Amino acid sequence: MTKILIRADGSCIPNPGNMAIGVVIYRDGELWKKINEIVGTGTNNIAEYQAVIRGLEEIKNLPADLVEFYCDSQLIVKQLNGQFKVKNKQLIPLYQRIKKLLEEIKAPVFFIWNRREENKLADQLARELLIPQEQNKRAIASTELSVEQNGDIFLVKNNKNKKTYLVDLKVPECNCYDFEKNCRKWNIDCKHIIAVRKYLQNK
Repeated sequence: MTKILIRADGSCIPNPGNMAIGVVIYRDGELWKKINEIVGTGTNNIAEYQAVIRGLEEIKNLPADLVEFYCDSQLIVKQLNGQFKVKNKQLIPLYQRIKKLLEEIKAPVFFIWNRREENKLADQLARELLIPQEQNKRAIASTELSVEQNGDIFLVKNNKNKKTYLVDLKVPECNCYDFEKNCRKWNIDCKHIIAVRKYLQNK
């Protein structure tokens, strides 16, 4: 029996924001193809759907007796398995595209939820496209900041709106919204931490 196994993940920074997908395809237990692509801007759920579409497009003409498709989004898996209705207007055309692809694929396709840790490679493929892009955006923004040191704590002031944020490089952490909402999750530096690192390099 010929079996295809797909692991797919879609990510965006922030949410909504720039989207990327990662898809890993195995044929009879052997790694066959890795795919990662930037897919525009949107929400995390749109990115997840785009990842599913890309995976199905890649294998639709391959001979197979069985296709197992793993995602770490319970919402997407339950929608594709008919357990949840697709109500979001942005997701409906993507859902319909998937249904058309499933009609083209001769083998039965099973959508299965798995934990994020089990989808690590697909997640990494998506992240490796987004993270440099996001880090570069913050590096450019860091040029608008000034830094003062107060012991182990750095005061980072925005020269435009005069707001000041606290940075502790030992952790590292910052009390800005971007760090709490996005950077901590993605393990990247916010513009204030980047400004402090530049300050220390030039000191």
